[in-house]
Amino acid sequence: MNIRLSPRSWLAMMLVLLVILTLSAANLGPVKLSLYTLLTNSLDEGSWNIWLHIRLPRVLLAVLIGG
Repeated sequence: MNIRLSPRSWLAMMLVLLVILTLSAANLGPVKLSLYTLLTNSLDEGSWNIWLHIRLPRVLLAVLIGG
């Protein structure tokens, strides 16, 4: 069974995978912060600052660089 996908399908799948991996990588670190916890619970400013000002820029820069 040979399934051939169009280039647009491959691009869409790769973009979805990139978003999933980017969000999961932004949640890795010594302080356990999950995206679900950040969105549902009212966390202190420290947790948001860690995620928004340290982890997310680090991961986005890695995505832009390609590493």
